[in-house]
Amino acid sequence: MKFDSSQAIKESYHLPTEDSLNVLSDLSNQSSNASSNSNTGLTKEEIEQEVESIISLPSELSKLIDLFIDDLKQPKYLRPLSVVQLSSLFQSFYIKFDRSSFQYLTRQANEPANTLLNARESLSSGLSGIFNRSRSGSGTRKRSSSLFSTDSNNAFQPLLTPEEINKQLRNNELNNLKIERYMKLCEHDVFHKILEVGTSVPGNNNHKPSRTLKVTNLFRNSPEFIEFDRLLNEKLITLTSLAAHGKLDLTNFLAMSQRDTRVDGLWTDLEKLVYDSIAPHEKLQYLLKLHDDMMTFNHTSNDDFLSTLIYLIIHQPVKNIFLNVQFIKLFRYKKKLIEKELYALTNLEAALTFVQSLTVADLPEDSKGKLSQEERKILDTAITNKVALPEVKFCGESSMSRS
Repeated sequence: MKFDSSQAIKESYHLPTEDSLNVLSDLSNQSSNASSNSNTGLTKEEIEQEVESIISLPSELSKLIDLFIDDLKQPKYLRPLSVVQLSSLFQSFYIKFDRSSFQYLTRQANEPANTLLNARESLSSGLSGIFNRSRSGSGTRKRSSSLFSTDSNNAFQPLLTPEEINKQLRNNELNNLKIERYMKLCEHDVFHKILEVGTSVPGNNNHKPSRTLKVTNLFRNSPEFIEFDRLLNEKLITLTSLAAHGKLDLTNFLAMSQRDTRVDGLWTDLEKLVYDSIAPHEKLQYLLKLHDDMMTFNHTSNDDFLSTLIYLIIHQPVKNIFLNVQFIKLFRYKKKLIEKELYALTNLEAALTFVQSLTVADLPEDSKGKLSQEERKILDTAITNKVALPEVKFCGESSMSRS
């Protein structure tokens, strides 16, 4: 009988059945559909909507806050921490939380992909086994085919298409926005868990919640900040009184137009910054609203903008505004205190710097003769000449004396 080589080849290898090939095709289609329906295919509007829908932290990240607060309660240090040292602990925690948020999202994104990849590898290994069987079935000799080999050294790595690159960029954008959302929720949760909510005095609807005391409590081991804030409040009240009794014409002194003195509506933003917010980013939202409201004044320069801001904080002073500004500087995540937030905060700080440095010598001549002895004493020198604030230098926990 004549040897048929083609028949021998057919008998030697069991080619994949039609059902096996259909499984591969279905798996490929599922992968394609999953990719097209993934977050990377979302529009910008859909990305924003998805981020805004995040109203609470995942339990895995929320536990990190509980652990951090519990760690703060431990008597680990020889002496009470200053506000600068305390803020260093918060900044270190923010960095760790930021990193954990990224790792959390990475794991979430990889779980579906890993499941699909494992299914592909399992099916591919099965097919490779079919193609690698010997004709004799003895197991002593195996035929291999490089076309179906799963050897990583021979694996073909296709280049990403423009569509895949664009989807990856969108995915990165979505993850960055989610992490930013998580960081805001982190600030909110950590301070709302640490600080008690203020309560009004019964029968007095005009009383503001004593939330300013909560900010003050963070500075209780840093008396320099407390004293600076007290002296600044005293100076602000004195300047307000001078303006109210006609001893100082604030409009002319600050070189303002009458249009720029209509600030009654703006005062609410400052009041809410101090009384109706706790977390640093919440306070910044009111500061940004104040900034946006002031932009409607159409100032011709930043000096005009600053004059209006100075007029506002003198015309209607808000107690503890200095400590609230310092609180934002110290406890807002440094990585996020940038651009518009930093600009608005710097302007408010510049206005407070102007007030604290204002002395009798800076006042108009016609105002100097109208001052009482007490008013002269309060305005005799800059507050920085009376109180030296500590340098804000962030340090690691290892630099703090431990018990």
